[in-house]
Amino acid sequence: MEYQAFALKWRPKTFDEVVGQEHITTTLKNAIRQKRVAHAFLFTGPRGTGKTSTARILAKALNCKKGPAPTPCNECRSCLEIDKSINLDVLEIDGASNNGVDEVRILRENIKLSPSSSRYKIYIIDEVHMLSASAFNALLKTLEEPPVHVKFIFATTQPRKVLATIISRCQRFDFRRISTKEIAAKLKEIAEKEKLVIEEEAIYAIARSANGGLRDAESLLDQASSYSDKEIETAHISSILGTVGQDVIFEITEKIINKDTKKVLELFDNLIKRGKDLSIFISEFIEHLRNLMVAKEVDTYKDFIDAPEENLKKIKEQEAGFQKEELLYAFSLFSKALYELPHYPAGRIPVEVILIKLTAKGGMVKAGELLAKVEDLEKKLKEPSAAYGIKEESDFSKYGLPEKTVQVKATIKKEAEDNSSPAVDIERTRTVKSDKDEGVGFDWDDFQPVWEKACNAVKEKRTSLGLYISEGEPVNLKDGVLTVGFHPGFSFHRESLEIKKNKELIEQTFSDTLDKKIKIVFVDINSKKKKPALKVREKSVSKEKVRPGAVIQPLEEDSIISSAKSLFNGLLIKNDEPDSSS
Repeated sequence: MEYQAFALKWRPKTFDEVVGQEHITTTLKNAIRQKRVAHAFLFTGPRGTGKTSTARILAKALNCKKGPAPTPCNECRSCLEIDKSINLDVLEIDGASNNGVDEVRILRENIKLSPSSSRYKIYIIDEVHMLSASAFNALLKTLEEPPVHVKFIFATTQPRKVLATIISRCQRFDFRRISTKEIAAKLKEIAEKEKLVIEEEAIYAIARSANGGLRDAESLLDQASSYSDKEIETAHISSILGTVGQDVIFEITEKIINKDTKKVLELFDNLIKRGKDLSIFISEFIEHLRNLMVAKEVDTYKDFIDAPEENLKKIKEQEAGFQKEELLYAFSLFSKALYELPHYPAGRIPVEVILIKLTAKGGMVKAGELLAKVEDLEKKLKEPSAAYGIKEESDFSKYGLPEKTVQVKATIKKEAEDNSSPAVDIERTRTVKSDKDEGVGFDWDDFQPVWEKACNAVKEKRTSLGLYISEGEPVNLKDGVLTVGFHPGFSFHRESLEIKKNKELIEQTFSDTLDKKIKIVFVDINSKKKKPALKVREKSVSKEKVRPGAVIQPLEEDSIISSAKSLFNGLLIKNDEPDSSS
């Protein structure tokens, strides 16, 4: 008997034999059983997922001598002829080579004729997206209302190229990519029937390379059976595919864990000498890093990793040698290298640099160790106040002002007989710059830089609010509440700042600037004492630019003029010369 390729020999002949498309086969079987079969179907999906095979099975189920039945007998004349593509009533048309309007016109004429020996005349058009727009339009009316003895089955890998008017007249079924485990299970079944001896990892290597297409996997298994007369090993599959192989990936990962730079570079150099494709190597290593991260983070990692049991154990062992941050770091490096690889004349260099980075001893501090050190340092800094119950923290020191001098002398008297808490005697001496009590007032010279910084921060967000708040005078700061006073004549400023949204913006800005949650209270100051003058260099006014008779004088304490002065840093030029127009 003439040799038949695996993809043809093991093509599914019933709906139950279709792999990975249960959502479609179940619907079709129920439709046949309930006699609710549509007149047109559209099968879409990636190559090798069973579209044409399902179309043939549907044709057999409708025209079977014992049917229509969900499961064709595969023994009657109609079923056998459909399997061999010689049935006169089931026509398989290639859309790529019959894509003109003339071919569709001929098809429309033939549709009118009754089936020669079958129940239905069925048209299977593969790659239907290749039909021209004219051909589609010529088919529309016939597709919408075909004769009762005609069924259409369209198959395509690019449904976006099919006219919406065609799709709307069909029942659409989307074929999904088949999972690696489902493909591996089918390949094992074929290998057993073909009496092939093949390693389990070799089967998974074939299944992974198929990218969800069973037909591609069957063709590769067919090729591998010719490569070796005896057992098909993983090395044979790697040689056919040009891949590195899982064993090498595990070995390189082990050297990275052990920080063995020399050995990891030797392994990589050996791959280069064997002519391995760098992009394939990087892709394989990225997939391995993904598996390590899944194994580290998910208890049921076996459900998410497509690999034989032996490899799953190795993955679990190796993930313990990494922290999550290290795996993410390595993943980002290799992902970037894969993207930039075409731009490097010598592609091996960036990969070697990555391997050196990952194996450098002390080159990367583990995040867990770093956090532990920080926590230990914070604990030591807090120990004095925690041990002695001291709560001496000046508001001034937190805001960048000169610190108050606090001297603490503590004597701990330990009890010798029992484990009771030690008695603590604390003697405190305080020296404060301000002549007022803490929380009552400010030393203006000390507080001015912080006040200016906060006001300027408000100006950057809202210029008008920044000008208004700068006309106020800080009166008190205690327990996170800042009191700002306004002298007579500035009531408009205070009322504007009291508006809810304006006040919230100022409080948030002051809190960010002072690094502490701040609430602000606006009050009127009845005192005649004016706010201390800021140390601002006044701009000089050129006499040449001043009209004769103009008098330069300080600005009056008017709210609008004062705001303009703060904004433009200017002087008021008053002209005492009578207006000539009057």
